[in-house]
Amino acid sequence: MTPLDAYSPDYKTARVRFRSLIAERGWDAEAIPIDVPGYAPDDLTIDVARVGSPNAERLLVLTSGLHGAEGLFGSAVQLAWLASLPRHWEPPAGFAVLLIHALNPHGVAEVHRANEDNVDLNRNFLSEDEFARLRETTARDYGPFDGYLNPACSPSRIDWFPPLFLWMALRYGFGTLQRILPAGQYEFSKGIFHGGSALAQSTKIVMNEMPRWVGAARFVIHFDYHTGLGKFGDFKLLASDPAGSKQVNLARRLFGDLVVPDHETEGGYHNFGDMGEWLSRRFADLNYLYLCAEFGTYGSTRVIGTLRRDNQARHWTPPESPLRAMTRAEMLEVFVPSSHGWRWAVVQKSVRLIQSSLTLCAEWGNGDE
Repeated sequence: MTPLDAYSPDYKTARVRFRSLIAERGWDAEAIPIDVPGYAPDDLTIDVARVGSPNAERLLVLTSGLHGAEGLFGSAVQLAWLASLPRHWEPPAGFAVLLIHALNPHGVAEVHRANEDNVDLNRNFLSEDEFARLRETTARDYGPFDGYLNPACSPSRIDWFPPLFLWMALRYGFGTLQRILPAGQYEFSKGIFHGGSALAQSTKIVMNEMPRWVGAARFVIHFDYHTGLGKFGDFKLLASDPAGSKQVNLARRLFGDLVVPDHETEGGYHNFGDMGEWLSRRFADLNYLYLCAEFGTYGSTRVIGTLRRDNQARHWTPPESPLRAMTRAEMLEVFVPSSHGWRWAVVQKSVRLIQSSLTLCAEWGNGDE
């Protein structure tokens, strides 16, 4: 399988291919359904596969599709790496691999960033108290921008967002927009970057099942695959922890300059309700290293503008309208560019990273935890 062959045209195809490769290799597998009105019980599933001893001390985790529209890229990485393995491949003794395919299956299937309830899952890993507190603070901070970002009308065929965004940056300051807009908001349920008011289905599944999936592991490297931030084709491993922290220092020892704290990368920010932060807290007694594998596509104005148009179409445009198909195509291009050069390079880089991580995780902790 070449890097280009690893891309699937849609969620159903990606899921069939993932399940087929897992079955061929004899890995343990399960499928957890997501309940969405209008879909049959087995239409949307989070598919999980694990190979290696349940008592393995070292674990490599690869997750895709937390942001649905980015899922066909993350799936391509998982498929390409699986296809590169011999059919009866087993990890080294004391080692296991966990793959979680399409954490947000509705978002992957419909090519939305958010889930079936318009919740951005990577803003949703919070406690009840945090939801309540953030609803108040983000209503104040995000509120002035809601009318600009989430107009209650169908999108026009001409995208007027670039000049609007420039005006917003001049009025409020680009740094303010960069800090507030993508961090997450908890007041405007039909808006972009909405973190929800309670835990989503997928979030509950991760919180409930991750301890079982991790098993006896003491050393974990976890890559969660994303696109849309950074220069076209550029690749960073984003850490939720600040520079100088134990986690960042460890990540840099293992992966060098690829590792950057999320708010320090170009165009970056630190968001609320981050899955990686929750994992670090939940598994604080382990050596759990979570990194967001982020691959750049287009500039922030185009990315946010496309999210805005898709959100308008989702809430205010009839399903049969050609505008729905147009915004879907825009989302695919922005988050999984059609460029053969981009598609080949990012999958190739990802597979090499996975291969090197198997060695690094096997060596990690031998005398220098």
